[in-house]
Amino acid sequence: PPHDLRPSTSAPRPPPLDLRPTTSAPRPPPHDLRSSPPLCPPHPGCRGDGAYRLYSCCRHVSNFLHNVPFPSPQRPRILVQLSPYDNLLICQPITSPLHLSGASYVSLLQSLGPDHAVCLLLALLTEHKLLLHSLRPAVLTSVCEALVNMIFPFHWQCPYIPLCPLAMADVLSAPVPFIVGVHSSYFELYELPHDVICVDLDTNTISHSEDRRSVSVKSLPRKASRLLLTTLQRLQQQLDQLFECPVEEATLDYLLTDYELVQGRRQQLELEIQEAFVRFMAAALRGYRGFLTPITQAPSETTTDSSSLFNLQGFLKSRERGSHKFYSQLAKTQLFSQFVEECSFVNDRHSSLEFFDGCVQKVDVDKTDAVRLMELDESQRSEHTIFITPPEAPLSPDGQDPPQLYSYEGFPSLRAELFEDPRELPKTQAGPGQTRGSAPSSPAPRRTKQVM
Repeated sequence: PPHDLRPSTSAPRPPPLDLRPTTSAPRPPPHDLRSSPPLCPPHPGCRGDGAYRLYSCCRHVSNFLHNVPFPSPQRPRILVQLSPYDNLLICQPITSPLHLSGASYVSLLQSLGPDHAVCLLLALLTEHKLLLHSLRPAVLTSVCEALVNMIFPFHWQCPYIPLCPLAMADVLSAPVPFIVGVHSSYFELYELPHDVICVDLDTNTISHSEDRRSVSVKSLPRKASRLLLTTLQRLQQQLDQLFECPVEEATLDYLLTDYELVQGRRQQLELEIQEAFVRFMAAALRGYRGFLTPITQAPSETTTDSSSLFNLQGFLKSRERGSHKFYSQLAKTQLFSQFVEECSFVNDRHSSLEFFDGCVQKVDVDKTDAVRLMELDESQRSEHTIFITPPEAPLSPDGQDPPQLYSYEGFPSLRAELFEDPRELPKTQAGPGQTRGSAPSSPAPRRTKQVM
């Protein structure tokens, strides 16, 4: 017969366990962890002396919550010393109307030179297939990012892979424009497609497999391209002088005195190279808003087309005859179509387009003393740093110095009575012309809205 697994009713059940604390045993008085080393039982979230570690954790959390301020223009950098061995630097976020990326215009100019940089600018504006390769992945990705961003206010609409794995190299056969960066070992395994512009960043060479007549720098706006080329040549000379430092000069004295100056100058050159491309784009598109067609019908597939939103023929008549071929090719790209739509309808790039309109109004290619379009954010270079010291570490229960390493199995339950009181932060004075809590006004004028 099958075994009966049901509990027997004849066997008496044990009495339930009483988990309530007994009233006969007196409770120990609470231990004051602030006045003397804690000697209470270990905390369930810690290993070792739990109460001591809980006390140290509460002190550090309260110090970070109460005494670490948020960065501001008056105090752009906050240096928090978490322990004698760990520091944390908190900086004010960078606010820029331009897209923030990992672009390095210095690497772009060093790797390509002024002539090739202008040539690639034309190739991007006319949406050609572009392949960059190098043995240095860091240089490859930073130059690709610079290429994508130097066509501002246009936004690259086609495939973009700054560091493409060799297993995905089939993307180079795609029938659409692209910007792809690969390791130079690609050419040991594959052959370059016939319609791709290949750029070697290590040897500064550009190879065209097709007829080069489709891409000619002479078709660019003459004054704007000449100013761009002259500016890039001047900045390249400054770069060569900046990095011509003999090895014997790289001493400790150099690192302590001149390193910050070199890095600051590099940031300034980075901004000036980027500004040169923004100036060219502003000069090339100067007066474009006067040729935007007012929207008179409800949005549809035909009314939102770039040909319906922009008077291309009138725009071409306002340009020099030698650059008509360039503008005609530009008007056929997805870059230009998307730009016209963004200027005609509400979108999330309003601040960027507003900044570009301000640059268009400032640009004058006939004047040699050009007005600055971009300024370096001096708040990031300010020497004013707030230093926050760590809380005083209590002695361990045996009277020794605190350990260098804490080990927790989980985040412990904090106790408010162990938190320290907030300390008073040093007062900072507001800059000239700024009131407390006010934000600097934008120098760019307001953008004209299209009327429906």
